[in-house]
Amino acid sequence: MLRKRLFFSILTFLISASLHAELPENLEGTWKLDSLGTSELYRNSPNWDAKKEHYLGEIIDYIGRYTFTFTGDKLERHFYREVLTWELNLIEKDSSVFTFNAIKHDGAKQEVQITKMGNELIHIRIGKDDNYRLCAWRKQAPVVKTEPEPPLSLEQLLEKMKEEEERGTKKI
Repeated sequence: MLRKRLFFSILTFLISASLHAELPENLEGTWKLDSLGTSELYRNSPNWDAKKEHYLGEIIDYIGRYTFTFTGDKLERHFYREVLTWELNLIEKDSSVFTFNAIKHDGAKQEVQITKMGNELIHIRIGKDDNYRLCAWRKQAPVVKTEPEPPLSLEQLLEKMKEEEERGTKKI
């Protein structure tokens, strides 16, 4: 009995690991709203009319404050200081759609679906509400963190001041 349980645990782990291994590497990272793609999706929706066109800029400005970050098997949604997280477990994929069972930070279970829209954009659907149904998301370039320069010592600071003073007096 113990061997069967161990066998099924290992099998489940291997299947899960193989699904995670098949995630596209380019999905990992931070995704921001693509204004042009989102505008196009809104304008092509069946419920779109001239009255709504007036508010499109405000809608995009508001939704543009959200970012989504994929790291490993986790999805984070950032909105100002609020961060919501989902643990992701890939259950189905085809060439352009990835479906996950997800556990929200509060323990609630939801389905998360990522759909590739061409080479650079994705669509994100979380749960049944699909609040982002007309949003296109573009991957943000990674932020390169540079080491801050160490502060100058007193001797270095005095030397720098002396050099600047000498340059200033030469100009006169």
